[in-house]
Order: sequence, then C-alpha cells, then structure tokens
Amino acid sequence: NGEILCSHPYGYTAFDVPLGRKLKSGKNVVTVHIRHQSPNSRWYSGSGIYRDVYLVTLPENHLIPDGISVKENYTEELGWSLQIKAETAGEPQSFECVLQDMRGESVGRTAGTSAEGFIRALIPIKKGRPWSPEDPYLYTLTIRYGKQTEVKKIGLRSVFADPDRGLLLN
Repeated sequence: NGEILCSHPYGYTAFDVPLGRKLKSGKNVVTVHIRHQSPNSRWYSGSGIYRDVYLVTLPENHLIPDGISVKENYTEELGWSLQIKAETAGEPQSFECVLQDMRGESVGRTAGTSAEGFIRALIPIKKGRPWSPEDPYLYTLTIRYGKQTEVKKIGLRSVFADPDRGLLLN
C-alpha cells in the first residue's frame, strides 16, 4: 500500500515481514522491490527472486515461522529427553507438546503456558529408540499453541566429535 515495511540486505537468507497491522480492509497491494548494487558479493550473485514467496496467514497469537528449536539429550542415568524452545508472538497462550512413535502411540507429553515470547518444555522419553543410518527411526512431535498446530519429525541422536576417534553418532 505504498509504505516500506522491511529492508533485508542479505539475499541468501529467508525472512518474514508481518503485515497484520498495515493491512486495510478491502484491496491491498504487496510489492517486493529488488535493488542490485555492485559489488555485493565475492562472486557475481545476480539479483532477483529465485525462490518461492509465500503469503502465510497466522492467528494473532502464533508460533514464529522457523522459530522452533528441538534438542535431543541423552544421559546414562536418565535416558533420552527432548528440550523444546519455540518463539511466539502475541499474548501468552497455553501449549501442548506430544511425542509419538512410528506406530502413533504417545511416548511423551508436556503442557504449559508461554512466557516472555517463548514456549520452553522438556519431554522425558522412556526407552527411546535412537536414529541411525541402519535404523532411521523417527518420532513425530506435535506442538499445539492456541489455534495453531506444528508437526515435526524427530530422530533421537547424539553427535560427538572426538580428536582420537573422529565423529561419533550415538
């Protein structure tokens, strides 16, 4: 609608532009402008839009796109657990995180309320089955936040770099 809402100087990374407060009722115009300035890279990078562009509609209180982080932890004493952190926008909302095995059976669940713009959750997993190239076992993590649901595939694995033994998996 003629107003600049965002400038993104680096063409190799994805970015989001919230439009909600700038939209008016009726017809709106969204314009994307590319400005090629040389030199802009070590090599000629060209300019233009070479990837898909999406207009995503989200509820007012939502999970930030690409704002979900899941870390797998393993200890001999406690076994496997998932540490979940998700960035949120809007007012605090209740959330639920459910982990299912490949048969669709729940193997872990937690719930709470977001705080300070984040969901923070821990799911302990009894008898977790680690992912490996020989056995690529995947779990399904479902995060419900207000009216929004996100689903991620998760493999339980630990990766460790040892100077004497190299890269170790599980």
